[in-house]
Parts: sequence; structure tokens; C-alpha cells
Amino acid sequence: MTPAKGNAAPALARPKTRRRRQRWLAFEGLSREELEVQHHLAYVDLLLAKLEEDGVLDLVEAELARRRRIAAGLERGCQNCGCSETRACLGGCIWVDQNVCSRCAK
Repeated sequence: MTPAKGNAAPALARPKTRRRRQRWLAFEGLSREELEVQHHLAYVDLLLAKLEEDGVLDLVEAELARRRRIAAGLERGCQNCGCSETRACLGGCIWVDQNVCSRCAK
């Protein structure tokens, strides 16, 4: 006798390769919510690795360092658009006032 469709939960077949079996056993017994969290964490790790590989994280760190210099008063920054001495507006700008660039003064 076979169970009626929809009554029994589908049985998961054990993976055939050793590596896949180890991953499968690592997640065995987790609830659906826990599996989703693990999936999202793995995806975030993949994204961060890709960003690091492409050099994007270096750009983010450089931007944060620039903003820290502005906040500490070590570098001028426009109060409207955020341009600074080391990163001008597209097309260029000059300082009109202590904290306002020529693009924002128009």
C-alpha cells in the first residue's frame, strides 16, 4: 500500500558524494526557519567575498576614512552634497564658502 499523495512528507534522499553528504548532515534536524537563516548567511558570505575580490570593499573603506576626516575637521566637506577636497563633484567644483561648494551655491 502506498501513501496517498499529499499525506506524507517527501523523504529527502541522502546525497551521493561525500562532500554533499557532509553538508546535508550539517543541516539535518534544522527547522525551515533555521535553514533559511543559514541560506541567507551563506549568500551574504558569497556577496562579501565577491565584493572583496572586485575591490569594492577597499572603496567603501576609503569612503569611510574620508568621512571620518571630514567629521574630525581634518578635511573640508560640502554641507549640501558631501563633496570634499579629495572627492570633488562630477565636473569639478571649487569652494565658495567654508562648507559650500560652487555647485551647491548656484
